[in-house]
Amino acid sequence: MNKELSNLEEWLKCNKLSLNIAKTNYMIITKKKLPTVLSDLYMYGDIIDRKRNVKFLGLLIDDDLNWHAHISHVKSKITSSLYAMYCAKEHLITSHLKQLYYSLIYPYLIYGILIWGSAAYFLLRKLEVLQKRAIRLIANAPQYAHAEQYFKALSLLKLQDIMKLFEGKYMFKQVHDLLPKPLLRTFTHNLKYTHTIPDILVISTNFPLVLLCLPKASLCLHLTTGLCCLIP
Repeated sequence: MNKELSNLEEWLKCNKLSLNIAKTNYMIITKKKLPTVLSDLYMYGDIIDRKRNVKFLGLLIDDDLNWHAHISHVKSKITSSLYAMYCAKEHLITSHLKQLYYSLIYPYLIYGILIWGSAAYFLLRKLEVLQKRAIRLIANAPQYAHAEQYFKALSLLKLQDIMKLFEGKYMFKQVHDLLPKPLLRTFTHNLKYTHTIPDILVISTNFPLVLLCLPKASLCLHLTTGLCCLIP
């Protein structure tokens, strides 16, 4: 790897370009156990820092793709928003609190959900708990009241339903060729197993290596669509 980095240095020099090493880092994405000691990577004689997670287009990507860092980040943002809603609760009516929910909490739940929505349930559970707390606050319900009835009364979607909604939208665009061309190659039609719904059943992908990272085959949409944005 250091040899390739040396070639990169030479190419940059020939093209009168340079890298800011202070802002340059790398991350090893793998599910395998790495050696305790790894060789350092160098450019311009300086060591390149290794990161366990990096921020890319607003998403925190872990080196093992479990989305723990991103969900923790979203959790902290929603917690702050809940405090703001709690402070405003006594001065706003239900409809205004609902607007606050859509302004302060909902954007964090939907951004990149097709990608990080494949995380383990014990991680997603943390966001579900915060979402239910927000719903009880809007409905002025008791602290430990069952939230199901309030979701229906307020016409709000639960986190799992939000994921299904965005998955449905994505697949609709996929089937009708409404996605950007690179994303249209994410799935291919498998007519062998399509009986009554040949235009909807899409079960095979063009990224088999990505599927090896997934805990369940039913989650192929989440990670595959996310990685195809990162891999040129």
